[in-house]
Amino acid sequence: MRAASPQRRGNRAWQKVAVSAENMAMVADQLRACGQLAGDGDPIEAFAHFDNGRRLRRIHARYANGWRATLVIRVDGSWSLSQAIKLVSHKPGVPA
Repeated sequence: MRAASPQRRGNRAWQKVAVSAENMAMVADQLRACGQLAGDGDPIEAFAHFDNGRRLRRIHARYANGWRATLVIRVDGSWSLSQAIKLVSHKPGVPA
């Protein structure tokens, strides 16, 4: 007798949608409302992720000054915000 295979869970079925230029200000306002401080102005690129119930669950945003912000919205309405900067270093004397 074979054991039942474990049920796969996770966000594989979430739909990733590129945010249009008209909606970048809305994304920036949403991130600022959650406490995002690092990026200046509106993001230059953003993606929104929706679950099977078409609820917004995650926003990834990238800013011109190198900062990235990710807002994760859980089913119960709570959220978490993470921010990171992409640093690029060059060796002295080596042209970039």
